[in-house]
Amino acid sequence: MAKTLLEKAIACHGFIHARHYSEGQIRSHVILPPAGLSDWSTGNHESDALATGIHLQGLSFWWATTKDPKVKAEAKETARGLRKLQRVTKTKACFARGFKRAEGPTWDEQMHFFPREWHQAGKYRWVGDPSTDSLVGIMGGYQAYFELVADQKEKAEVAKDVDIIMGRIVDANMRILDVDGRMTLWGNMCPVVLQENLNALEGLSHLRAAYHMTKKRRYLNEYYRLIEEHDYHKKAALANAQASPPPPHYDWNLATSPLYALLHYEKDAQLLRYYYRALEVQWNGAYKAGVREPFVNWAYKMFRPKAPVRKETLEWLRTVDVGEQVASEPPPPGGQTSLRQQRKYEVVVDGKPQAIEAVTEGVVRNFLRAYWMGRYYAFIPAEA
Repeated sequence: MAKTLLEKAIACHGFIHARHYSEGQIRSHVILPPAGLSDWSTGNHESDALATGIHLQGLSFWWATTKDPKVKAEAKETARGLRKLQRVTKTKACFARGFKRAEGPTWDEQMHFFPREWHQAGKYRWVGDPSTDSLVGIMGGYQAYFELVADQKEKAEVAKDVDIIMGRIVDANMRILDVDGRMTLWGNMCPVVLQENLNALEGLSHLRAAYHMTKKRRYLNEYYRLIEEHDYHKKAALANAQASPPPPHYDWNLATSPLYALLHYEKDAQLLRYYYRALEVQWNGAYKAGVREPFVNWAYKMFRPKAPVRKETLEWLRTVDVGEQVASEPPPPGGQTSLRQQRKYEVVVDGKPQAIEAVTEGVVRNFLRAYWMGRYYAFIPAEA
């Protein structure tokens, strides 16, 4: 008998906690023992900030729907995980893509992202050069937690962290800076060198949210400066509208998350015209691009109540593998599931070349957000 969507959500949560959750951080991809360490820290950490923010969004909608105290406790721990992304760097306002406990370099750092971006900080290793994607995760997670879960003390903690991160970005003319003080490779929201309309949308959203959470006028002033001097609102309306090259598959989610926040916070009718135009671009473009993950559908229906729940959205919820097909042991050589793959890594260990056979395991980071957001807004029934 097929699981209900609630049973599937509970199974997904259990799968995440089995190997992909540590110190409030989601680990998007782990390398399983024996090639990886038994604490599940071996793997690719470049998208952990984004994945952790998405997880916190999911927990926030879950708490708001059920008021389960265990869920609130985990949401609080995950918010601390986002905070640790900044504190682990030992550099004020600099934040990491991800971190792990390790006394020194490990072989997996040679294989994922840029090896030179790994740093040691006491008992932790952390990977730098965060991107605007990383920031979307952090801000999206904080916004959901701030609005749906946090008490006044916790809101003050979130506001403090947002102020630290966004304050440095504003000081750097809307650029994300790394520990060396230089702009990260994909950290550009600056009007001087803006290359993507998506980054204009993200910049406006983060500033509007920062003002909402911190009440500091400097963020609203910067928001209006980018609009009045650099037409960021017009650029935001065209986020992901380009035909060639087409937007990468996940950019539809990366646009929808900040747009969802922006439409919540902005009240000016003239600006909302542009932001609703951006919403139409995401709704139509994501569907044409084959994106079936429900977040785009839910965000659109939230602001366009007469919009349908697409059959493809429900089909994704019913059929996506959230870990149900993963056995307790790795698949045999040549075998794999949608979440597990056999890999061969060519690395250097103790100065000697080695070929390491490994099994990598990913995680469906979007399912809990998709299910519990749908439940929160009553787009899907509890008995589904």
